[in-house]
Amino acid sequence: MSNFSFGQLVYSPTDPAKVDELVGLTEELTVQLKSLIDTRLTDRQTEVVKKIFFEQKTQMEVADSLGLCQTTIHKILKGNIDYANGKKRYGGAIKKLKKLCANDEEIQNILKKMQDIRAEIEE
Repeated sequence: MSNFSFGQLVYSPTDPAKVDELVGLTEELTVQLKSLIDTRLTDRQTEVVKKIFFEQKTQMEVADSLGLCQTTIHKILKGNIDYANGKKRYGGAIKKLKKLCANDEEIQNILKKMQDIRAEIEE
């Protein structure tokens, strides 16, 4: 047990080249995702998503900086709930991004490559 480290529980690849490849793919994925955010979301959604996910602000911090309520920020991210229709959620930047990513061939190729590399590492 002395040769075992906690880091191995999380992730311990043995091939540095594979790690470098994963890092490169992660950077590529980030570029593709930022492009979707900049071009396919509304201006308000873009502003909120960037502050939350890239500037690591809380919903409260974003709300304060934009002069909005925290619940408004939450709705921008997650959408609204239609209580009259079985609590169905509609709208929201995150749902929109998930759909865009699922339909984006480049993003799907990057994710597949990342999955393949992780599978090789685990073998």
